Amino acid sequence: MSKSKSNSRVSRGPPKLSEDFGIRLLEKELELEKDWSIEIINQLVLMYTEIIEYYEYYKDPRYLDFQDRMHKMLVKPQAITTMREESSSPSKRQDLSKSPSPTRERQLGLKKSPSPVRERTPEAETKKEINIVHKTHIQYAIKEEEDSGSEAENESESSKINPEEENQNIEISITIMPDTEPAKSTQRRHTFSTPQPKRFENSIEQRKKESERNKSYLSAQLNQALAEPSYKLSKNLERIIHLHQTNAKVIAQKCSSDFKSQDSDLNHRLKSRKKAMLDKSTRDTSIYDSPLNKSCIDVLPNENSPPEFSLLNPMSEVNLSFNPSCEDSKHIDNLEIQLEDLMEKSFSEKASKINEIKLNYEVQIKELEGQGGFMNLIVDQMKENMKKEIQDVSKEMDTQRKEKINLLKKSFMM
Repeated sequence: MSKSKSNSRVSRGPPKLSEDFGIRLLEKELELEKDWSIEIINQLVLMYTEIIEYYEYYKDPRYLDFQDRMHKMLVKPQAITTMREESSSPSKRQDLSKSPSPTRERQLGLKKSPSPVRERTPEAETKKEINIVHKTHIQYAIKEEEDSGSEAENESESSKINPEEENQNIEISITIMPDTEPAKSTQRRHTFSTPQPKRFENSIEQRKKESERNKSYLSAQLNQALAEPSYKLSKNLERIIHLHQTNAKVIAQKCSSDFKSQDSDLNHRLKSRKKAMLDKSTRDTSIYDSPLNKSCIDVLPNENSPPEFSLLNPMSEVNLSFNPSCEDSKHIDNLEIQLEDLMEKSFSEKASKINEIKLNYEVQIKELEGQGGFMNLIVDQMKENMKKEIQDVSKEMDTQRKEKINLLKKSFMM
């Protein structure tokens, strides 16, 4: 029997998932958020087992994520309550009562059939892990109920338990199916005592007393703080205000001195720049007017020399004298202002165009990113195109700026 089952498992081949499995899983999770029923929980557990077996078969570490996901789903309080209600329902009790206990089996002389030995497979191991999760989940719920019952009993030590309360105890039988042998079933019976409203009266009164004590303590502290003499408070306030005023005055003086030093430095730089430009212009004119530039023909004319080389010829005279004045300095200042405006405008236009190109490409890249496959190649090509367009725009703007600067210089040289 065991050999035939193992052969059927081997011949079945690797596990497969349908194309719409992920969508169905998400829909089932959304249904569970709306309605925490035992049917939906069981369906979700089966779907989680399928995907865990699939990823574990191909040695994909994503099966650990799905195990964690299933564990979180089972540990939620809604799942605990639904499973508790299902286990405590009368129909379940009847089904469990019909199954004979181990002692009853001994009395009747029933013999257990030997369980077939199964081989270990990755599917069986995953089922074992899932059953362990179920067991831990149920034990956690039982432990919570036992803790709540023990707290209620400690609070009502003085009060005696009536026989009516003893009759109100509920017996819950939980059947845990092991992973390897589905024929066997171990039954665990736990009794949970339902807390009565009388038991909570003492705890509510204690909480009220504690809150009243805290209120009285806080009010006493507030009265003590307000009972201090007013002159102490006024002195402290005056001291704090005086400190803030002195600090503000010191900071204001430092700021004013810094601004003054910055203004003086700027004025000094502008004056030195203008002086350097004027010195340069005067130096150029002095070179033209120096006697080294005069040729021997102009200095020592000859009677036999042609008329074009004589000093008396008006065509040979060249006026190269240049005397800078206040008007020339104003002219230079205007040129500087216009150059600064031109540079600012060109750089702002360049930055705005580059930003437009980046925005247009980034919007399209974000839409196509993360899809994988052929879309990644398209995204890389779009990034290269964006870089090329930015380079072309920057080159074009640089050439336009240079042309405008040359035109401006020519207009001032005329």
